[in-house]
Amino acid sequence: MLISVYVPLVVTAVLTVLAPPVARLLAPRPAVRALACAASVTTVGWMGSMALLAFTGVAQIPEVAEAGRWSVPTLRAEDPVHLTVAVLSALVLTAQLVALGRAAVRRTRQILWARRECAAMTGDSELSVIDDDRPQAFALPGSPGRIVVSRGMLQCLAPRRTRGPAGP
Repeated sequence: MLISVYVPLVVTAVLTVLAPPVARLLAPRPAVRALACAASVTTVGWMGSMALLAFTGVAQIPEVAEAGRWSVPTLRAEDPVHLTVAVLSALVLTAQLVALGRAAVRRTRQILWARRECAAMTGDSELSVIDDDRPQAFALPGSPGRIVVSRGMLQCLAPRRTRGPAGP
């Protein structure tokens, strides 16, 4: 049990520290893929560890153990997780799942909004400028992919960055 709980936590910590500097060394496309992979691995590892800690502690409750048909003394001897740790792990896991669900809904809405905005634009250019005062810039995946920049973002750029290349 100790290995299955604490190794994912150590891997998560190592990836959290190493992924950003490694990603800076890569080109943008592989960096995005590497960071997405590292984020997925750390999320699954962290949430898996929290789930194991929560389950092991909750499984020591006599009524739960009876439903699962296992021995509480044996479980306590093999996997000593204090009930406080289990409850905290369950609360953290619940908060993580709620946050993950909210983020997924928010991102889906943002992508759908961006797709609608770009579909309404004319032209075949990869670059789209939207009429919005908030500084925003993002890329839309898919075919055709687009790079979207808001008018507010263009106003934030220094004047030399908004002009074309300087002549001789």
